[in-house]
Amino acid sequence: MRLRTSTMLVVLPLLFALVNNVLVSVSEAEIISLGPSKDNTLINNGSGSVSNGTGFLFAGKTGNSGPGALRALLAFDIASEIPAGATITDVQMTLTVLQAGNGSNNDSYGLHRVAQDWGEGKSFASGGNGAPSENNDATWIHTFFNSSFWTNPGGDFEGTPSATETVGSSGTVTWGSTSEMVANVQNWLNDPSSNFGWILIGNEASSASARRFGSREST
Repeated sequence: MRLRTSTMLVVLPLLFALVNNVLVSVSEAEIISLGPSKDNTLINNGSGSVSNGTGFLFAGKTGNSGPGALRALLAFDIASEIPAGATITDVQMTLTVLQAGNGSNNDSYGLHRVAQDWGEGKSFASGGNGAPSENNDATWIHTFFNSSFWTNPGGDFEGTPSATETVGSSGTVTWGSTSEMVANVQNWLNDPSSNFGWILIGNEASSASARRFGSREST
């Protein structure tokens, strides 16, 4: 299955065996493209009152008049699209940069494995300031607005990124394939209950460095 959006997770090639009694069939290597099952933007706000569940994705830092740090959450429903028992050998993730702040340069953006489940509500914003949080939105302090919380404001995630890539001011950018990305996706296939996706963290030191990316709803 190939789902085309401006955000794609590409798994290639994929080797698996189907066992039925004593009959074993081994497929040819496959390439599977997945759109995200959910995505959201965490917006630096101590009350968790703003989010961006159905708007564009943002990562980096706003200008001085904005909220500051922005982080993009993305998750992919691996288990429903890839057969159990498959061996993942290569993983790439592609995002489309739609806009960049005037303080942006060629900045390093890291994908970090998220450690808690999180939600996507119906909030919508076209800019990095966000919109009022809706039920079940992930926010800077909430995993699910407004009843469940991150242990650490800004999200709970692995400190070491699974992949890093330099992001310019426009065009598409692809992360991977790294051994860590492959291990992440393999673990999510083997244990779907551990699949909380990645968080994208960019340059949070420089003002107006944020990028706007296409999301599953807003391309």
